[in-house]
Amino acid sequence: MKVLLLMITFVCIVLIGLMINNYYKKRKDFFCDLCAFCDTLKVSISYSQNKLSEIIFDFKKICGKDFCNFLLNFELYLEKGCENDKSQICGELKILSEKETQDIIKFFSKLGSLGVDEEVEKIVLNKNLFLKIKEKCEEQERKLSPLYIKLFVVLALGMLIIFL
Repeated sequence: MKVLLLMITFVCIVLIGLMINNYYKKRKDFFCDLCAFCDTLKVSISYSQNKLSEIIFDFKKICGKDFCNFLLNFELYLEKGCENDKSQICGELKILSEKETQDIIKFFSKLGSLGVDEEVEKIVLNKNLFLKIKEKCEEQERKLSPLYIKLFVVLALGMLIIFL
C-alpha cells in the first residue's frame, strides 16, 4: 500500500513538471502562430486585399489549438459589432501575461481601421514586437522546460528515497 501511494505521488510530481513544460511549449506555439498570422495578414492585405474574415478562416486551418481558439473569439468579437468586452478576445488563455494580452487585444481590435499602407506598416511594427516575445518564449522553452522536468523528476525520486 505504501509503495502504491509513493508511486502515485511520484507520477503526480512528474506530471506537474510536464504541465510546466507544456505551458512553455504552448506560449512558444501561440507566438509562432501569431507571427505567422501577421505575415499572412500583411501579404493578404498588400496583394490580394482579402477580407479579414477570409484571412482568419483560411489561417484557422493551419494554426495551433490555442491560436485557433483565440481567432474564434476574435471572430465572435467582430460578429457582435465590437460591442462586447475586448478582454473576451483572449478568452481562457492563461499562457499570456497581462501586458501581452493588452498588446494583442490592441493590435487585433484596431485591425481594418487604417488604409492599406498604414495597416501594413502597423502589422510590421506589431510583428516585430511579437517576434521579440516569440524569441523570448523559445529561449524559455529551450532552457526552462527541460530544467523543470528534471527538477520534478529528481524531487519525486528524492521523495521515494526518503519515504522508502
